[in-house]
Amino acid sequence: MFIDQYGIKQVTKKVFQDLIFLSKTDFLFFISSSYLNRFKELPEFKKYIDDNNIDFSESKPTQCHRVVYEYFKRMVNKEPYFLGQFSIKKGNNVYGLIFGSNSHLGMRKFLTVAWKMDPHTGEANHDIDDDPIRIGQLSFDFDASANKIKKLYSYELNLIEYLITPRLNRELYVYSLEQGISITKTIEILKHLENEGKLSIEGLDRQKGAFYLDYNPSKQIKINSK
Repeated sequence: MFIDQYGIKQVTKKVFQDLIFLSKTDFLFFISSSYLNRFKELPEFKKYIDDNNIDFSESKPTQCHRVVYEYFKRMVNKEPYFLGQFSIKKGNNVYGLIFGSNSHLGMRKFLTVAWKMDPHTGEANHDIDDDPIRIGQLSFDFDASANKIKKLYSYELNLIEYLITPRLNRELYVYSLEQGISITKTIEILKHLENEGKLSIEGLDRQKGAFYLDYNPSKQIKINSK
């Protein structure tokens, strides 16, 4: 289902939750995120958005669609459910897409396209986090994260923490999708961490070079954080 709304009034909380409970329907809707950021105090907007549950105060204007996405994510009242997003900057305004699916395959396909469009964060057609490395500017800062994409560096740290408890293939597959990271990108990061000696990976046939994440519960691949 495609919903090309002007503003915010078509996808209310009720409509959003109705869409989630359509078990065989993926949806994609467009929302004017920067308008919501700018005018959320107006009565016309408060009719459709619970302003107590949305806070733009700590975000930059370019990140307003992330805030809108988190607002809708908090309204997801079933598990498992996959929610994705993509931010679109046009001129001084930021718009965005929200994607929902009951299927891990639906989310995987959405993220594959998103990361193809934005190989840095899989999230935007603009530099959403002001990453200098994104445009080839290197920093002389001794901070380990200075010359890394902020989102990927944060995900890498969270991934190491998540893997303190040994996980199965399927668990890590779902975790990747829920964090908005494509399966291909997570595999790339896992290989990097393994090469750095930060992970040990069990259950792989190295002679065949088999390394993949899969939703199949029969794949008993354990990944242990060192």
